[in-house]
Amino acid sequence: MHLTIKIAATRTKPADAGYKTPDFILVRVGGESSAASGFPDPGDWLSRWDLVCLAAILIVRALVQDIRKRTTKIRSSLSKTRREGRKERMADWLEHSVQVEVEAPIEFVWSLWSDLEQMPRWMKWIEEVKIPEDNPELSFWTLNTGGLQFTWKSRILKMIPNQIIQWESIDGLPNQGAIRFYDRKDSSIVKLSISYAIPGILGKIMDNLFLGRAVESTIKADLERFREYALRVKSNPF
Repeated sequence: MHLTIKIAATRTKPADAGYKTPDFILVRVGGESSAASGFPDPGDWLSRWDLVCLAAILIVRALVQDIRKRTTKIRSSLSKTRREGRKERMADWLEHSVQVEVEAPIEFVWSLWSDLEQMPRWMKWIEEVKIPEDNPELSFWTLNTGGLQFTWKSRILKMIPNQIIQWESIDGLPNQGAIRFYDRKDSSIVKLSISYAIPGILGKIMDNLFLGRAVESTIKADLERFREYALRVKSNPF
């Protein structure tokens, strides 16, 4: 009985001069010796045990490749699910971006905003901001409007003097945003960008459009109050 098996060969090194690495080998099991196509040396034969080991290696390799493919598909599916989840969550967020020009040097404008605990002076809904002495990158906020109170803890993500203050909440009311500063030589531009999750209680009593307009109108008024406050402090520094 003769059994001929065709086995793909993997090239692991360049072929020597005058010898071309075969793309496959033909192995004959049983019977008398005869030339095997693809072998550089007709006398090189594989025993039955060699074939069993080789077959096992090929099976394991095929299984590993299959597992890798399945793992890749699972990871892709999980990544897609996470992206869709983020989109669904972000659908309940509102975003606003407003700015104001202040007739004051950017260093002066920056000094007022960078002192976060002073923000209730010009932000109508912000009742209190507290910064722990042992960790100035954190801040605790209290918002109060219409008898409704919300609190959150924020973390500073980026603070570059005279350029940007960026934050995100890490507890409480979900929100994130940035205050950017632009030098106009004789004046400064302050741009406030903020996004926040709609509190469940507000979502039940008013629609997103109305809430968004109310918040944006308030933020614009806040920046105007800041402009007036900054000019007042500039004129009367003491």
